[in-house]
Amino acid sequence: MNDTIAAVATPHGIGGVSVIRISGPDAAIITKQIFQSKKNRKWIPWRVYSGKIINPATTEPVDEVLVTYFKSPHSYTGENTVEISCHGSPVIVEQILSIIYHLGARAALPGEFTRRAFLNGKLDLSQAEAVLQLTASESKAELRLALRMLSGSLKQPIETIRTNILNLMANLELDLDFPDDTPSIPLKDVVVQLEQAQRDLEDIIRAGNRGAASKTRLQAVLAGK
Repeated sequence: MNDTIAAVATPHGIGGVSVIRISGPDAAIITKQIFQSKKNRKWIPWRVYSGKIINPATTEPVDEVLVTYFKSPHSYTGENTVEISCHGSPVIVEQILSIIYHLGARAALPGEFTRRAFLNGKLDLSQAEAVLQLTASESKAELRLALRMLSGSLKQPIETIRTNILNLMANLELDLDFPDDTPSIPLKDVVVQLEQAQRDLEDIIRAGNRGAASKTRLQAVLAGK
């Protein structure tokens, strides 16, 4: 994760706008080599700058663009990130990416931006999966489910269960190590807490099964005349 990656972040094809994302330690350095703006002062994070992408090898303009700089750790990936909004021509996108790769970035692998967000603690595993579900949503039900997961609806109850079990383990270890100094935890209380954790986990599994069912298309058989 010490290198800089880049890729188009919008669907491939012809459109009004395409967004190229660059993430990594050299994201801003690479962009400043190819971006010309009337305001070439020190970049302020989370502001949008208008200008041109210039091919440094020929000094010819490639496209009129908008550039946004996100400073680490306050970005999607948790790294220094630049997003270039250019016109949605595959030729333009290909030229800009080619220049960026020539200056030291490499092509991002599928899902690598989200992978870096997960490894940098910007998303947990359930939220990383929610990003995939969100982009692949084909119904309102799938969209609602993905948005709930992205907002942490799965993370929070699991964290609560985990915290309760860790507290129980700590009390049990304290009881075993210092039996004369601390009051013993009644076995029935331990069983009650473990059974509650089991019920909570089973509720999460059932909710997950319902969510999986909502993504399953109904299949019907038409038979006879």
